[in-house]
Amino acid sequence: SAKNQNVEDIVNTVDRQKQTQVAVDTIDVKKHVGLLAPDLQQLVELFYFKAYTQQDIADELNIPLGTVKTKMRKALEELRKHYLDKS
Repeated sequence: SAKNQNVEDIVNTVDRQKQTQVAVDTIDVKKHVGLLAPDLQQLVELFYFKAYTQQDIADELNIPLGTVKTKMRKALEELRKHYLDKS
């Protein structure tokens, strides 16, 4: 029916808007990640964009898990500062 079609159109429009927003958010995050030191960039990219666990990162880069956790915390603190400065 026409009513069902309208609802479906609305749902599809909302889905497209959400997908666009996610893409924009991802681009924005990648821009800010690019401001980090190269070693921190690598950790964030592996963790957030390639879905590695912190243990996977430690194994991949052959560094202790504690080092990965410390560097991730530092990276997140720096990203938080970039976002706060932006707003």
